[in-house]
Amino acid sequence: MEIEKLKGLLNKQREEYQRYLGIMREDFNSKLQLIGEQYHTITEMIGSLAEDLQIIKTDVEFLASGEAQSPPLRAVFSAIRNG
Repeated sequence: MEIEKLKGLLNKQREEYQRYLGIMREDFNSKLQLIGEQYHTITEMIGSLAEDLQIIKTDVEFLASGEAQSPPLRAVFSAIRNG
């Protein structure tokens, strides 16, 4: 009789532990998915910033070349280049 009680108790504890592990797995998976989504968003933002930086670099090179400069602006860029 004692062995049957012990088996029943162990069975109940095993089921509770399995339920607990299932909850922990679901929690872990949801947090891991959130990290993946954040990584994807950050990667997209970095790509967008890189494109914006390239456009700004092109604009600055164009302005510094003198092709689009008015005389006052040409003097500013000249002063920057000459220190």
